Amino acid sequence: MRARFASVLLLALLGCGGDDPESRSSGGERPLARPRGSFRAELCTETGDQYLPLPYDTNGDGAPDVIRIFLVSPSDSSRRIVCREADLNLDGTRDNVRIDDERGRVARDQKDRDFDGRPDFWEVYDGGRLIRTEEDADGDGRVDTRTFFDLQGRAVTVERVRAPSIRFSTRQ
Repeated sequence: MRARFASVLLLALLGCGGDDPESRSSGGERPLARPRGSFRAELCTETGDQYLPLPYDTNGDGAPDVIRIFLVSPSDSSRRIVCREADLNLDGTRDNVRIDDERGRVARDQKDRDFDGRPDFWEVYDGGRLIRTEEDADGDGRVDTRTFFDLQGRAVTVERVRAPSIRFSTRQ
């Protein structure tokens, strides 16, 4: 069984998985590096034999623009997506990271909307439903605004997070 799993994994990595577009990379024969970026460490860091990263080079420049990470079941070789990374403006830095839960529904989505290499907008889901967004509008690395949503997806509460007060001293 282990040999079968290794064969399936090898075929998927080499891009010989038939006409399923998620089973092959469009980036050529050589492995493609992951986009760099300063996203939180817990995002898209799945490693090990059970995880299958599939990079896609959507513009043909030799660098992956999208990477999907699959969890492969060793018992039946089925797979489900657990994470997606995307370089939206093709600068080599990932601008969007989406994490799925164990049922294949979105759990978190993190975006760099101003393309400065740092995330500034986060979406948090529960059971595939958006429950909260957080935004760092001023680029200081801290959340400035939280928006909470009801079961119908309507914003019900907007919370402005206040920066800590700054105290000035006249002593020298």
